[in-house]
Amino acid sequence: MTVIFDICPLSIQFFGWVGDEYGRFPATFFTNVILLAAGLSTPFCTNFVAFCFMRFFAGIAYDSSLQIFYLLCEKDCSISTRNPFLL
Repeated sequence: MTVIFDICPLSIQFFGWVGDEYGRFPATFFTNVILLAAGLSTPFCTNFVAFCFMRFFAGIAYDSSLQIFYLLCEKDCSISTRNPFLL
């Protein structure tokens, strides 16, 4: 879990830049592809270093994917329907 949460702040900044440069939908697709590949390959790791490497990539994609989905949902909601406590 430490490997996942250590990389999250940097990955949010990186995928935020990707979302600004190329659009939020390609950034969401890219983070989900990374998360899928890392998540499916983690059980097949044969040593600890490979396991940490795959969890590193899962950490890169996990928090960024959730952040981008939040922004996409917020963009589609009108201001009157948003929760006032989140603003």
